[in-house]
Amino acid sequence: MTTASRAARFALVGQLLWPAAVVRAQSAGDPPRFTAMSMSLDTLIAKLPGRPVALSSLVRVALREGFAAQLATADRQSAEGTALYEGRAIDPQLRLITDMAGASRFGGVAVGLNRETTLALDGALPWGTVLSADYARVSARSTAALPGVSSPTRVSVNVSQPLLDGVNQRTVSWRAAQVERTAAGHALRRAREEIATDLELQYWRLAEAQAVEAVYGRSLELAREILSRNTELASRDLIATVDVLTVRSGVALRESFYTQARQSRYDQSDLLLFAAYGAKAAAMVASDSLPLMAVDSVTPLDETPALVEAVRRALENRADLRAARTVREATRLRAMQSRNAVLPNLSLDGGWSSAAGGVATGTQANASGSSWRVGLSMSAPVLNRGDRGLSLVARTQLEIDSLRVGSREAQITSDVRAAVRAITLGSQRWRSAANAASLAWEQLVAERRRLELGLGDSFRLLQTEENAVQAQLEAVRARYDLARASARFRLAIGQVMTAL
Repeated sequence: MTTASRAARFALVGQLLWPAAVVRAQSAGDPPRFTAMSMSLDTLIAKLPGRPVALSSLVRVALREGFAAQLATADRQSAEGTALYEGRAIDPQLRLITDMAGASRFGGVAVGLNRETTLALDGALPWGTVLSADYARVSARSTAALPGVSSPTRVSVNVSQPLLDGVNQRTVSWRAAQVERTAAGHALRRAREEIATDLELQYWRLAEAQAVEAVYGRSLELAREILSRNTELASRDLIATVDVLTVRSGVALRESFYTQARQSRYDQSDLLLFAAYGAKAAAMVASDSLPLMAVDSVTPLDETPALVEAVRRALENRADLRAARTVREATRLRAMQSRNAVLPNLSLDGGWSSAAGGVATGTQANASGSSWRVGLSMSAPVLNRGDRGLSLVARTQLEIDSLRVGSREAQITSDVRAAVRAITLGSQRWRSAANAASLAWEQLVAERRRLELGLGDSFRLLQTEENAVQAQLEAVRARYDLARASARFRLAIGQVMTAL
């Protein structure tokens, strides 16, 4: 073939290389461009079908509607109810008692009727003193046979002070329940942070799935356009049939990759939807089949965090560590109470009473007077295996809770180290992957120009395009792995911004 005929053939190939339907307006001398190749990855992602949603709105919904958030809130309410119930230890009790009694002669004929009304108040002080006070009034009604007594009254006060139980032992359960309520508040805060972080991780998985679908979609469009070009050239006997078969195989493989990527995006959308909306997600899916679309951009940390400072912040901020320490404090209170329960019950008891009676008709007898009493009372169960067993259980539980605090501190340090390492190496990986993707894209553009000049072939172009796709996918994965690493780092140091 002469040089002139070869040049004419290359010119014809150049005219048929890129179909007019996919060529944009261009200036003289510029190479033709694919429609997909001329668009950025973000533009391709924006063209995907879906319902745009921001991460912040999903977090707000998840903290209100999600199953995990509702369970965490219920645990907090349960601790609140327990603390309220244990407060009964010092709640005063008001009693009103009314008794009626009658007297009769022989023969069953009633001749007198007495009614006694007692108003009593029982209570306890926080340091263990038990108090009771009552006021009684008797109303008497008589017949001619029995003289009446004018409404006598009685006032009494009784005090009992435990001596061996120690101070403030009566309210230990109440104080321990209040401490556990505080621990439940810390646990709820940590649960909300974990919910927000889990939503963010799933959100970036959806964003990654969108980018992967866009990359494979662009790869499929490019392969189809090459197939269109090769089919046209083969119909004119300008290329071999094997070139058409090569590109058809590439198109079929890319269709499989694209279908799988599309399925993955829809799956990630459903996972995110159900995690955020809980029971309401089923109705939403039934009414609208479009997947969610992640629209937030990745905002990695400005600088690599220092490990020592990150560990210090985590040990100060982590709500789960605060909860573990608070639970240990509640267990310490219960263990102190159980130690005192082993001792005998020794109490100092005292009381005072006063009675003011009316004058009996015809006798002038006065029933007024007062009295007091002071004494000690002591009791102890034989062997006392019950209290000794409970004391052993309480001491063991305190040791367990102390071990849990130490284990939590070690786990926090490990989590922070892993998070800092993921950010440090993830940043390096992203920069390398982005550079590799840029170079691979430039190689693809150069190989396309070689094909335009007749110096390349379809197989080589498809191979170069496949390498460019893999490089782009690695850049996408590195980008969103870094975003997820940033989210895990914020969770590790306890600085997750939750909505509501």
